[in-house]
Amino acid sequence: MDIGATASIRGACNTRGPGKVGRIRPGGRTVCAPAEDATYRPFLMRRVTIPEPSTSPTNHPHGAVFLCEGAVWGVLHPDTLESADGFGVPAGPAPRLIVRSERVTDDAEAAFAVWSGAGWRAFDERVARLVAESGVTPVVWPGPGSVLSDAVSTLSFVRKGTGVKVLADPVAWITPGMAKDAADHLGRFTQAMGMCEPDAIEGVMVRACPAAGLPAAEVGRILRPLVERVGTAVGLDSDLDMFKARFA
Repeated sequence: MDIGATASIRGACNTRGPGKVGRIRPGGRTVCAPAEDATYRPFLMRRVTIPEPSTSPTNHPHGAVFLCEGAVWGVLHPDTLESADGFGVPAGPAPRLIVRSERVTDDAEAAFAVWSGAGWRAFDERVARLVAESGVTPVVWPGPGSVLSDAVSTLSFVRKGTGVKVLADPVAWITPGMAKDAADHLGRFTQAMGMCEPDAIEGVMVRACPAAGLPAAEVGRILRPLVERVGTAVGLDSDLDMFKARFA
């Protein structure tokens, strides 16, 4: 936790103030998006770091470890939700099991199959197995080709109340065709995800969007209302440093 922060996490974006613009009202609460000239006070943010890409796998039996203040926050399953043979993980070493959800979709027909009724049923079956076998808090991390390929599908999923949390990664939803207007799309994703109950989102991934030329600090600026609402930013140490420095 960042001790020097002063503003509260929960509800920090539920009231209009300087540099905030009310967008939508889920459940009677105003969710704000940053105005172009927005200035912010420091805010509380739980900081969860992921291993650097060059770092070799840790000796944890189930894969890469996510850390928060030096303690294990969660462990990444080595396989995807769609391909894993099982989802067991010891309850002691990690409070969360994080599982990527992604598929390679080479053509429109394959992409349509993922989002079809049959695709959703297959996804729900895998989620049910994850809940039954993990023994800890299960967290799905949607990536390219996942059923949860945008904010709308993710919102629909969390409203089912499956018991699975989501690690929101809006940059993963930016396709090559969206790169030109990536900042606008990320802003829309932020607004839509603001309609989720905060407890349904376990963390928000803050990282650069190379396809659009957006550094992590700029992506963080756009995603900030969602990070404030959820209270947990996840990313590389270097990216989270830039994100924090932007609003210090």
